[in-house]
Amino acid sequence: MSFSRRAVLLAPLVTAACAKSVVMDVSSEGMDLKQLDREVGAAAKRAAPGVLGVAITDLGNADVWLHNGDRPFPLDGAAALLIAAAFLDEAAAGRAHMDEMITVRDVDLSPPPSAVSANWPRRDRYAARTLLPMALDGDRTACDLLMKRIGGPGVVTAWIQQKRLKDIRVDRYFRELEVERVGLPSFRADWRTEQAFSNAVGKLSQRRRNAAAEAYLRDPRDTATPRAAMDFLVALHNAELISRTATDQLLDLMRRNGHGANLLRAGLRRDADLAHVSGIGRRDLGRTAAVNDIGLYRQAGGPGLAVAVFLSGSPEPEEAQAALIADVGRAALASRG
Repeated sequence: MSFSRRAVLLAPLVTAACAKSVVMDVSSEGMDLKQLDREVGAAAKRAAPGVLGVAITDLGNADVWLHNGDRPFPLDGAAALLIAAAFLDEAAAGRAHMDEMITVRDVDLSPPPSAVSANWPRRDRYAARTLLPMALDGDRTACDLLMKRIGGPGVVTAWIQQKRLKDIRVDRYFRELEVERVGLPSFRADWRTEQAFSNAVGKLSQRRRNAAAEAYLRDPRDTATPRAAMDFLVALHNAELISRTATDQLLDLMRRNGHGANLLRAGLRRDADLAHVSGIGRRDLGRTAAVNDIGLYRQAGGPGLAVAVFLSGSPEPEEAQAALIADVGRAALASRG
């Protein structure tokens, strides 16, 4: 059973690990919290046996609404947002450069989706500024190349800790994560196309693939709670993570991001736009390990919303999962009238 409670509390001070829905009201204006209870609650029932996690905050008055807000979910491709922010911070410090050329070797390739991998070795050099939008658009190799350039997952983790962000983690390269979650050994360059990778996965037993998927869903690595993803978005919006110039650059890339267009972006109204990054996991044996979308809605005449939506372990068709996340976005926007 989910429940709601209202209290004059700041989000970081509330512990709700066992609660499925928690509402914190800082002012009498802003989001219609009861409406969110109804509409997102209905979406959570539709998601079963998959698990839905949602965190929404009003950027104007700090109202917060949570459903499974303190439960870890796989970040999947949404990790690209943290990697991009960390890279931009390194560039601002002069330790990386947007126009520098990054060479792609066979050991740098990651599983699909990745245009960088698919085009290798015909093309093996990219400017960092070219890789950034590709990473945000879901290119696994682009993510790994940017992360490697600034020192790897350990450096991204240190950056997260330096920014005092909690309950959000980047622990592995995608070339490690993607093979582990389907039960394959180390990634091979000749698996770089969708067909080749699917063929390699198909040769594994269903038992091994199921066991790998279950282990992935239990793994604390490369995860975030919806609350933590929401807090990251708020800090990004406030330019507390990287410079205002770099923040505006990143938000512009997020607004032009076409990946996951049928998720939160599908819930847009004419009076709003969205800066977002999504993670769409591989579907295997009739189940999708992770689908998520995190972003900042900007509304005409209002300060906007930070919204993080995570869905894990769903057997529903991909179209139904996308529609569910889009409905959460519609509910978030409608909650403000």
